[in-house]
Amino acid sequence: MSSAQLHKGYSVSESEPFEDHWYYQGRRKINGPFNKEAMIVAIMDQDVDSDTQVWNTSWTENAPTQALRETELGGYLTDEAREKYTPTPVSDRLAWVLALFPLAFLFIDSVLIYNYNPIAFSNGYMLAVPLVYSLIALVDALSIRDSGRSRAPLYWFWMIPVYLAVRANKLRRGGIYFWLWLLSTVLYLIVVYGVVDGGYFMPSTRPLPSCSNSMIIDTNKELFDDAVAENRRSPNSLARSIQNALGTDYGNPYYDIGYNGFRQSPKANDIVEIAQITETQETRSCQAVVIASRGPRIPIDYSITRRSGGIEVTMQSR
Repeated sequence: MSSAQLHKGYSVSESEPFEDHWYYQGRRKINGPFNKEAMIVAIMDQDVDSDTQVWNTSWTENAPTQALRETELGGYLTDEAREKYTPTPVSDRLAWVLALFPLAFLFIDSVLIYNYNPIAFSNGYMLAVPLVYSLIALVDALSIRDSGRSRAPLYWFWMIPVYLAVRANKLRRGGIYFWLWLLSTVLYLIVVYGVVDGGYFMPSTRPLPSCSNSMIIDTNKELFDDAVAENRRSPNSLARSIQNALGTDYGNPYYDIGYNGFRQSPKANDIVEIAQITETQETRSCQAVVIASRGPRIPIDYSITRRSGGIEVTMQSR
């Protein structure tokens, strides 16, 4: 292999002088350019050894490559040099946290979903969890960089399985954390979505939510608003019944008020006077009254039914 092959296709930025930079022949490709400090780190991390072929930009272009031990870097192969220059040890505590993170949320999400807590499905919660997860990985990546290793896996902190795999490769610690993460994630999906929430793998043991559960109330408000917004000629029986109960003026997404334009249809402001009528193991029947933003109060009947994959809420006006 010639020196021209070693440095072909690589360049140093214009702001950095093209002198005293190193290239070395890796297992599958030529690596570089690296400054001397980066090469020392590579020696300490055992990315290169005494027989690795290297080339320096300060040499003439036609100078042959040399074994690392034959260059000025050979002095860093001694035990004394390794003791002096070996990077600071990196703790694996955060790697354990990343690998077992899904198990922690297996318990948290199971409790939230079992009790039909709307937090589990809120946008804020679903955004905050991966954000915290990524921040933990970023802190770990920064600790690797600050240990003296120039090739910390910083760019992958937002993609946890890839980050753990790259981290294992950089630190030569094996793939235990990646495989633990994969096992934890599969277990999370099976327990939370296959058993607790959906009951796909075995019948769900959680009880039906109560008639006054906050998630059920929010669902009824959405059903009411959707029904009011539908076209008056809609085949949807709920839409027809709700609009008939509201009266002619309140049908359609917007109703005409002459030359003054259009006014938005009523919305469900609150649901009150909630009462349970009947209950079986699979269905709970309830009654309530919708207080709309305009128009009369609307009495409604609604049922909560257990389905494969969760629950279903159906509503109609009385």
